[in-house]
Amino acid sequence: MKKTAILTALLAISATSTANADNFKGWAVGAEINSVKHEATMPVQVYNNYYSGHVDLNTTSSRKVSVGGFGQFAFTFAQKFTGIAEIKFRSGGSKSTHSAVADYYVKEKANFSATYAQGYQITDKILPYVKIGYAVSSLDIQDSYKSDTIGAHGVIYGLGVKYSITPNVIAGLEYTKARLEDSSASTSDYKVKLDNIGLNVSYRF
Repeated sequence: MKKTAILTALLAISATSTANADNFKGWAVGAEINSVKHEATMPVQVYNNYYSGHVDLNTTSSRKVSVGGFGQFAFTFAQKFTGIAEIKFRSGGSKSTHSAVADYYVKEKANFSATYAQGYQITDKILPYVKIGYAVSSLDIQDSYKSDTIGAHGVIYGLGVKYSITPNVIAGLEYTKARLEDSSASTSDYKVKLDNIGLNVSYRF
């Protein structure tokens, strides 16, 4: 009798777990607030009596707030594994400068990314995940010889966790890094390292 009761309880728990395994499944749209900073390497033209050419100037920024929106599609497999395909757009905000040459800067205007996240649902409501994908940033650049807007692209990767507040409303916290590069310069590349913390909420259809 006791064994039967235990087996019944285990089956009930298993059934409940399986029924709730799709808490993150389907289409969703959301909004995100970000704290972003970046470091950049910009090739600067130098012309003087001793040297004529390019040197790499490193710039750094403090953290700035930006906002964004995203759309995603999530699917489950093997009960608890969840894959998430996502596109995201956010405003820029961080502006990096050189400590000795404040007139030289790299300012992010906007960022777009397309990523895939792989998660594992550890409870009915909690989904930790890792992600990787492709990102593009629009950047304003300024040095003593030119002012321009360029596009830097490359890999983005990170990790995060989602929490199902209700069957349709999901909150999330995410940390990502991006390594971007623009090769339009004639002799050297603009390289940008992005560091971003995002707090988001989404609605699942």
